[in-house]
Amino acid sequence: MPSIKLEQRLDQYKAIYSELKNELKWKFADQRTLMIISSMYTTGRRSFDMPRFLDISDNIKQAAGVFSPLRSGNRYTFAAMFDLRFEEPKQHIKPFLALYEKMVKHGFKKNIFTYLSALILLSKQPGEDEAHAKIGKSLAIHKGMKDKHAFLTSAADYPLAVLLAESALETDKLIDGIETFYERLAQAGFRKGNDLQFLSYSFAFA
Repeated sequence: MPSIKLEQRLDQYKAIYSELKNELKWKFADQRTLMIISSMYTTGRRSFDMPRFLDISDNIKQAAGVFSPLRSGNRYTFAAMFDLRFEEPKQHIKPFLALYEKMVKHGFKKNIFTYLSALILLSKQPGEDEAHAKIGKSLAIHKGMKDKHAFLTSAADYPLAVLLAESALETDKLIDGIETFYERLAQAGFRKGNDLQFLSYSFAFA
């Protein structure tokens, strides 16, 4: 039988999901996203509060550009991430968008993965010079990954590149290490492809 704690979490998850579904049924219909948001709050450090959540999502929509994907349903997922990551979520929206624009100017493409990368970088609370260096290293890592696997590497790998940029290793050594993991795992019987590349990134974090 499930433990009492697990049952409580399941009840909490169902309550949050039901509340989101009822509130957003005329605005947003992607149930998978609502399930993800519910899971985030169920396992997160802050309890779910609908007025606060909607306030954050509205602030994201208002601050984002006219053609930004954050004006669509994506803003709800980002609202949850802001709410769970920061003590004062709304105060971080403008710095987040400014960091996104900086990343685009450096060469990141305008898409939802760059927004996610900007949030990851913002969570590290870098100074101006450190942010500049991390953006450059992230791009170099992504380029190095793409040089090795042109058909496997896409903008979806931006967040991984930003996370890998936290490594103290130089970019070339980091890329060589990832490729070594990839080839050794392939030799061990793993099928080459996106999943194996992701796994090789995971080993590089160790």
